[in-house]
Amino acid sequence: MIEIAMRTANTVVMSGVDSSEFVRNAKALAEKLDHLGITLSEAGAVRIEAADGSFLGAVSVSGAPTGEDDEKCVRKALNAVGERLMFGDM
Repeated sequence: MIEIAMRTANTVVMSGVDSSEFVRNAKALAEKLDHLGITLSEAGAVRIEAADGSFLGAVSVSGAPTGEDDEKCVRKALNAVGERLMFGDM
């Protein structure tokens, strides 16, 4: 599960968008990149940005029944701490 979370987070860092959005918009490219073993084109990783919109990184979790459920977990956690960390909208 840790490797899955790391690879979906790498997908966000490399593409600059949530992993689920990357899969929707670049399916053919996503499948090719996954073979490199660095990225994983599945939902579950979310882009983190500062209030000014600048890219900070990604948060990813793995272990829920679906990638969509993983992504919901990430968003809930980021929304819970977002104000304290001065993030923009998640």
